[in-house]
Amino acid sequence: TTHNAPYNLARRVLSLDRATGGRTGLALRAGDGDEVSEATVPDRTATARHRRWAEYAGVLTGLWESFPAAALLGDQATGVFAESTLIKPIDHEGRFYRVAGPLDGPSSPQGRPVLVADARDDLDWADVVALADAVVVSRARAPEAAARLAEAFERVGRRRADIAVLGRVELPADDTTAERTATRLADWAERYDFDGLELVPTGDHDRLLALLRALVPRLGPSGGATLRAALGLPEPIGAGS
Repeated sequence: TTHNAPYNLARRVLSLDRATGGRTGLALRAGDGDEVSEATVPDRTATARHRRWAEYAGVLTGLWESFPAAALLGDQATGVFAESTLIKPIDHEGRFYRVAGPLDGPSSPQGRPVLVADARDDLDWADVVALADAVVVSRARAPEAAARLAEAFERVGRRRADIAVLGRVELPADDTTAERTATRLADWAERYDFDGLELVPTGDHDRLLALLRALVPRLGPSGGATLRAALGLPEPIGAGS
């Protein structure tokens, strides 16, 4: 959130998502504000980073769905560019942000970019489950995260299939046995029912490629042309409307 006004970031990320055919996600980290938003911030006493993150995430998803692809007509015969009745301002006014919207371009092939939360931030797990499409969990917090996520799913009323859980792991720089490391990582992913892994590369280029070649065949297959489909995520609410 730091230094990025939500409207500006929403436009940039959605443009990238359209350009890549729906293969883009945004890992939103909890942080501070930005000069643009601070000029009109509704509540200057609001400072809690986890609450800022939740409001920011809600604004992003609202903006990404404010101009559905179905609204873009481009009808040269009638001269109608878009069906304006389908394009809705979000008219958001919260403690941290005041954003009218809508965006000035249509949604992407995957409905909207995949929004990722990072469990390294001190977020409310109910907010993560309610607002994010995916959450990244470190090796150290994996046991805790499994219990906290189960509780949050029950509180929020979402299913486990509604959110992808990704395991974050730093690759060992001194491990020369790609097969052994790949087996260990695949077992870890299976133990905690991860939908994917976020790899933090260390070491040289050749070692990383060797590990990827050994690891990918051990993981469950992913399908679909978009990032959302590859993660097994459902179509976002409002994406096709």
